[in-house]
Amino acid sequence: MLSALEPFFNYRALWVEHERANGSFFHVKDRLGFYVTGRKDDELDLDKLARFYDEYEQVWSTLNAAWSRQRLLNDGTGAGEKMTARAGRRAGSATG
Repeated sequence: MLSALEPFFNYRALWVEHERANGSFFHVKDRLGFYVTGRKDDELDLDKLARFYDEYEQVWSTLNAAWSRQRLLNDGTGAGEKMTARAGRRAGSATG
């Protein structure tokens, strides 16, 4: 049963992406903790706090995009590979 799921999900690639996300979450958490430590609530800059939240959301967005990309690549129809090849050709022509 599990071997049937292996082509469906690329666990190794997803594991790497989750490790990256986990590291990024800890990085945002540590920086936020450092920023707020020793400051009173009225001394916190709301714009700076919003930037921390934006970084947090960006990590989720990046992880979701990686999961979606892996899902497309491994959907069994080959559509993901074709889409990736087309995107690569377009990116190459844009830079060349």
